[in-house]
Amino acid sequence: MKIGVLSDTHGVLYEEVEEQLRGCDVILHAGDFDRPAILERLRAIARVIAVRGNCDWDLTEDLPDLQEFTLGGKRIVMAHKPYDLPRNLRKYDLAICGHTHRYAEAMEEGTLLLNPGSVSRPRGGGPTMAIVTIENREIRIKRIDI
Repeated sequence: MKIGVLSDTHGVLYEEVEEQLRGCDVILHAGDFDRPAILERLRAIARVIAVRGNCDWDLTEDLPDLQEFTLGGKRIVMAHKPYDLPRNLRKYDLAICGHTHRYAEAMEEGTLLLNPGSVSRPRGGGPTMAIVTIENREIRIKRIDI
């Protein structure tokens, strides 16, 4: 299973990002679309699972603050802000957040933490996103620099 992971698009979706997402089974967006049109463009590429960011005023009824789901047999939790993730992450295989506009990945108590950064307004580097692959019960993350 191939999963595109991004956050903090803030009204911008570059062609290079769309190219990276083509062929993904699912797109995960950790909030701050800024414009409903970005969500619709992503939905035209693949199924989207998303959460509301602090700049998603026009999407408040459509998106939850927290999503818990299973993909490829792996338990995943996603929130926009890192501190909105559950305190105890041990029951998840992967935890995703955004908000900081900085790419980060780390292992914490058996849970893989991923912040894909921002594809439109990066801080401390260029635009980033991630491609997550789940195969043979293994999660692999590939950082994508746009």
